[in-house]
Amino acid sequence: EQKAVKESQSHAVECPAVAQSAGVRDMLSDSAGALGWTAVTFEYMIRNSLAVKVLCAVMCLVIGVAWAFFGYRFKDCEIWLEGFVAGLLVWSIVVSVVIVFFGVCRGTVIDSCEPPWLFLIVGLLSVGCAVTTVKAQRVQLFLAGFDLGAVLGSFLYIVEFHQQIFHTFVAVDDQRAKVIMAGFLGSALVVGLMLGTLTVFFEKPVIVCGTAGIGGFIMTVGISLLLPHSLGWADLAVWCSLTVLAAVVQYRCTAPSSGQTSKDEEVAPLVNGA
Repeated sequence: EQKAVKESQSHAVECPAVAQSAGVRDMLSDSAGALGWTAVTFEYMIRNSLAVKVLCAVMCLVIGVAWAFFGYRFKDCEIWLEGFVAGLLVWSIVVSVVIVFFGVCRGTVIDSCEPPWLFLIVGLLSVGCAVTTVKAQRVQLFLAGFDLGAVLGSFLYIVEFHQQIFHTFVAVDDQRAKVIMAGFLGSALVVGLMLGTLTVFFEKPVIVCGTAGIGGFIMTVGISLLLPHSLGWADLAVWCSLTVLAAVVQYRCTAPSSGQTSKDEEVAPLVNGA
């Protein structure tokens, strides 16, 4: 029997998956819902697997370059993608706010919540946001700007409070979690509403600058994964520099100029004429 116990303990040490026990998973689910489980799982993977870290970094760089330098040119695809990403961020934050403020998944209303079900709910709501952004023609510009702003607002909040957010996930402190999650949601909604309103009046500048900012942030994350370090002012400078560079490239090279028309602008007269 003692031999079996020792073998099981050695297996637990050798197998990384065993380290993330059901108790840890339940704690994360109780603490911050889908956001907590995702954040800590991602942190665990990149700390313990060089291959995963490099893969994530390369994906961030590729997606960041495409988003930053070709955001306005491929506006149809970008609007769908930003709707999904914004929905993913906002609904994840909303679920976390509901958990920490109302005790859902902590014995109130619902005893516990499994991360896969939380991911499924957030994913379906995110697809709904993407479809609404693409199909709702009358409010498409506002929703496109709102989605850009929600993503940017979330990124800005993460940059400023990333350590507090992560500690909120791993340390069950109801009051602290409420403040952090409320600020997270407020940042996403306020910046989203601001850019949504601006996009109605200044479509191209807002979309170009918004996609440049999001892509620049994603590229900065990719660089930080390849060169591990604590986020600081240097990273902010890199993000701002990449954003400015991407916006200039879009205006000068990839975004349709005043003498050209984007795919949406070419199709619109045909639809109206029909």
